[in-house]
Amino acid sequence: YKEIVDADAAFDDPVPPTDGYTLHGDEMKAPFYAAHSGGGRGRGLFASRDIKKGELVHDGKKSDVGFPDGTAWRRFVFSLPRKKACDVIDWTWTQRVEKGGEYKIFSAMNISVLLNNS
Repeated sequence: YKEIVDADAAFDDPVPPTDGYTLHGDEMKAPFYAAHSGGGRGRGLFASRDIKKGELVHDGKKSDVGFPDGTAWRRFVFSLPRKKACDVIDWTWTQRVEKGGEYKIFSAMNISVLLNNS
């Protein structure tokens, strides 16, 4: 990503991206960890501690990256090995950053890609 899209991007979370992530830059433990496949249901994240109702477990500020436009996203995807490119395509979405604004392209760059609402 840094080489193709944004040389100034910082990926400086003290938690290794395969172990979880911090939310606010503090030293709290990462709320999730990767576990084995979910009993025939594919990969997923499983809580490593109790999570309180309403507790924020992901906000994307440390793990999600934005692309300035579709051309930058395509350059990034085409720069990857085929299998990794397929994964990144699965982990990419569009959303509005501002109410009524244009849709932007985002992708997650750590284990948060395995989040779901199960």
